[in-house]
Amino acid sequence: MLRIQPTAQMGWDSISAIVARLLAAYPVYSILLSILSIIALSAGLVNIRLEPDIRKSFSPEDSDAGYETRVWLEYYGLDIYPERAFCIFTAKSENGSILQEEALKDIYTVDKRLSDAVGLRDGDGRKNCDPLCDLNSPFHLLAVNF
Repeated sequence: MLRIQPTAQMGWDSISAIVARLLAAYPVYSILLSILSIIALSAGLVNIRLEPDIRKSFSPEDSDAGYETRVWLEYYGLDIYPERAFCIFTAKSENGSILQEEALKDIYTVDKRLSDAVGLRDGDGRKNCDPLCDLNSPFHLLAVNF
């Protein structure tokens, strides 16, 4: 016979044992209850809208920031903001320099990987990073000498 203790006196092992016995005794009901719970908790996600531009969460469309965004996108002929990724490289020590050959090679490798990741073309043939794809051109001019 299963002896149930008051919940306040039960440890995690006791609670886990009771849950395990219930699941083992009624597997079909447990699965059905799990599925119904998932459906009930997911019902609110039916009309969810995922926003690709996080700035829209901070300012309404009719604000000055919304107007500036629309003008900027129109100027570059874009529908959405381009993907961006920024990395700032610094020297390891206070008196060090990143203008050493080995450091520049490492930075160039990281830059190449990031450029390849965000430089993919979408269905319209435009790169995802447009118009910022050439943002690191000055670095490439410096790194070409190494």
